[in-house]
Amino acid sequence: MIYLFVIVYVTLLSRTPMLNRVTKLQPFWSYAMLLKGKMTYARQIVLNIILFIPFGFFLSASFQPLWACLIAFGASAIIEIIQFATYRGMLDVDDLFSNVLGAIIGVLFWKLVKRQKEKKKIKLVSDVLLVAGVIGVLIVAVPDKQSIIDSRLTQQFNFEIETRISHGNIVINGLCYTYERPTLPYVIMIDDTDIVPETNGKKFSLSVVPPENKVEIKVRFQGYEPIKTGTWLCPDGKIDYVAEDVISPRGVPNGAELKAYSSAFDTYVYENQGKILWLIGWEQLDKNTEVIFQLNTDEPEKLPEYRKQYGFDNRGFHVKAGNTIMSEYELERIGNYRVFEQKIPNEYNVVSILVGFNTDGIITWRQSFRPSWKAE
Repeated sequence: MIYLFVIVYVTLLSRTPMLNRVTKLQPFWSYAMLLKGKMTYARQIVLNIILFIPFGFFLSASFQPLWACLIAFGASAIIEIIQFATYRGMLDVDDLFSNVLGAIIGVLFWKLVKRQKEKKKIKLVSDVLLVAGVIGVLIVAVPDKQSIIDSRLTQQFNFEIETRISHGNIVINGLCYTYERPTLPYVIMIDDTDIVPETNGKKFSLSVVPPENKVEIKVRFQGYEPIKTGTWLCPDGKIDYVAEDVISPRGVPNGAELKAYSSAFDTYVYENQGKILWLIGWEQLDKNTEVIFQLNTDEPEKLPEYRKQYGFDNRGFHVKAGNTIMSEYELERIGNYRVFEQKIPNEYNVVSILVGFNTDGIITWRQSFRPSWKAE
C-alpha cells in the first residue's frame, strides 16, 4: 500500500497539470527511437520499468504471478487514463508496456528470493526494495517528469503581444488562448503582480507602469500555477524573447529577432522572414552534435505521414565539426560565427519551436519559443 501511494504520487499527484493533452498511441515508438540511437529515450523507458519492479514484487506476496501482472497492468492503464483525463501527463502506450515489464521483473525477483525460504531474507529484501524504490523514484522520476512538462510550455497555449507607450504607461494588446479546449479565465502576471486584462474573445488588453528592469510576462490560468510565456517586457516598452541583455554580433540581418541564446555554447538563434538562423561560435562542436529543430503544431493531421505518430516535426541537422566541412544548411560566416539556416515550413501552423544541441543522444541545451512568422 505504501508503494502504491508512491506510484500514485509520482504519476499523478506530483504532476503539474498541462493545458493540453498529449497522446502517444503508436506501440513501441520510444523503443524504436532508442534502437535508432536516440539515447534520451532510454531514461524514460528505464524509469518506467524500475517504477513497477517493487510493485510486482510486493503483489507477488499475495497473488499468483499471472494475477500480479494483470493487477499491475490494470493499475498502469488506470493511471494513464487518469493522466489523460486530468491533463497530468501523456497517454502513452509505451509507458503501459514498460510498467508491465517492470512488474514481470518484480514477480521473477520474488520467485527467486522465495526459493531460499528464509523469512528474514525475504523481509530484508522487501524493506530494501521499498526504501530504495521510494527514495529513487522521488529523487529521479519526479524531476525528470517535471522537466518534460516544462519543455512543452510554449506549445500549450498561444500568446502574442504588441506594445506602445501612452501617457507614460505601456499599453499591451495581444492574443491569449488554449489550443485544444475552451480558454480558462486568466490573469497576466508582470513582475509577479496579477493584472486582470480586458478580454474580447481571444484578444486582451491592459495598461501597466514601465518596470524598473526587464521582467518576464507570465499567464496564470484559473486552477493552474503561473506559466512562463517566453516573453520579456523591457522598461522602454519593447518586447524581448531572452532573459539576458544580449548584444547581437555585427552582421546579423536587419529585422532578425533574437529568439534564443546560450552563453555556455556561444549560440544565438534568430527568426528572420520565415527562416531560423543559428549563429554558433562554440569551438568544441563534436562531429556527432546535432542541432535540435523541433516544430510543434496545432495541426498534427497536416504533418508528414511518418511524423503524425509523434505529433511534431523534427528537422534537426548535424553541424559537423571543423572549419572546412560545411553542412547543406550552412551559410557564410558572420564574424567568428558559423551560420546555419532552415526555413519554417508553411504546410502546417507552427505554434512553437524547440532548439538546442544533441550530442550522442544527450541533450545539452534546449529552449523553446513561439515564432512571430505565420503561414499564409
